[in-house]
Amino acid sequence: MHKNKTVTLASVLYLLIFIIISLCVVFIFIFQTYKFEVRSLNRRDWFYVCLILLFCYSFYLVVSHRYKEVKRSIFYISISMFVALSGYYYLVMKISSQTQTQSTLSMIISALLLCVGWWTQSTINRSAQRKSHTLNLIMAQRYSELYMRKNDNAVAAFSLGITVHPQWAGKVFGNESVIKPKFRNINDAKSYFKHIEGVKGLSYLLNFYEFVAVGILRGDLDSKMMKDCFSGAVKRIEKRAFFMIRYSIRQDPEAYENFIQLLKLWGEDSLIKKYESVSDDVICSDSSYKNLFEISMSPNDLKDNA
Repeated sequence: MHKNKTVTLASVLYLLIFIIISLCVVFIFIFQTYKFEVRSLNRRDWFYVCLILLFCYSFYLVVSHRYKEVKRSIFYISISMFVALSGYYYLVMKISSQTQTQSTLSMIISALLLCVGWWTQSTINRSAQRKSHTLNLIMAQRYSELYMRKNDNAVAAFSLGITVHPQWAGKVFGNESVIKPKFRNINDAKSYFKHIEGVKGLSYLLNFYEFVAVGILRGDLDSKMMKDCFSGAVKRIEKRAFFMIRYSIRQDPEAYENFIQLLKLWGEDSLIKKYESVSDDVICSDSSYKNLFEISMSPNDLKDNA
């Protein structure tokens, strides 16, 4: 697999900032003997401040490049380091001249740097744990016999790409589920209950991805890794279980809200939100939706064709 070598705008900006800071350090170092004061800081002081800035910015570039998922945290850590080191230099060189005071300030700044180091290591460890949990979940899903059985039941009843008819949701999860159906022969019963198990299997898959969505949105799972593995599956599940999700939302407006938010987070258009104002009957009967939804047979059609 070839690595992506495309130069992004962000990388160019980072390089330019790094070069500008380096040039400022060199410029001030060369001309630091000239008289120059800004708010009681001479050229030598600004040279040290630029060195501190260069160090903090280099720290940010190195760590954020290695651990992209903690980029924002490292940004705030770098700012804290710059403020702490610059403040320490100013207090020591411009305010305090007593050795005892300087020792106290040195102890304080050492404690601050220790806290920054702990903060950085803690952030990196949390990121590593998040990736570990994500990988464990992916492997558990791949080797889960229950998941595979439920998926097989859903595929056996409704082929991939087929949207389950809205009547099946009422048959399985609604009041109609308590009504005992009547069949003309054993084959009718087998076909009917195969579709019932298919709906239950699809519901299991949908609930699994709702659980995944909760973990991602709360920061317990790595979003990028999960997107690389499941973005296509999540989009297909929404289309296959489109009417099942709508049925659940009618019963509970907060049903599958994390699943829908995950689609938005991953830059996908949610069919649930897009066709929220369109009724089930219109989608099933209007020919303009046939290119988008290939709807399965209803329970009544299944009995008629048996």
